[in-house]
Amino acid sequence: NAGNTCTHAEGSMVGSVEYSVLHLKTKLVLVLGHTGCGAIMAATKAFMEQAATEQLAARRKATSEDSEGSGDKASTVASDAEADDKLTGFIKSLMPVAADASETVKRGASIEEIAAAAVKVNVGHTMKSLTVLSKVIREAAESGDIEIRGGVYNMQTGSVEFLD
Repeated sequence: NAGNTCTHAEGSMVGSVEYSVLHLKTKLVLVLGHTGCGAIMAATKAFMEQAATEQLAARRKATSEDSEGSGDKASTVASDAEADDKLTGFIKSLMPVAADASETVKRGASIEEIAAAAVKVNVGHTMKSLTVLSKVIREAAESGDIEIRGGVYNMQTGSVEFLD
């Protein structure tokens, strides 16, 4: 699935893993992200743009004598319109991953470096979500019946980097 997302208990991803645990008796659940993920890159770009916009607004507010009522109503309307767009909502749902990743890279890191870190962060979030959203998966992991591992598939080399 796009962006390796696992945001709610309903749906094919969690249900598929539950099925494999209960009926196929799988012993390993591998959450596998990949380099160059378009969804993660889009979320990283959106996060960086939002962060830059917020920094600019904060600077303007700090230097403005009239900070009361200076809210940007046009951007609020645009944001409301975007909320109706499923793709935009999907990208926004991945922005916290980019935010977390931005704190793990060196200051001044490129958007590509942040996105690469975000792929790894997202794998970890997805691994955790599986156990948070599913009692079946959580209990199987806690009892040792399954192991949940994460990795990143390198699209250029074909190798997998397993994550701790």
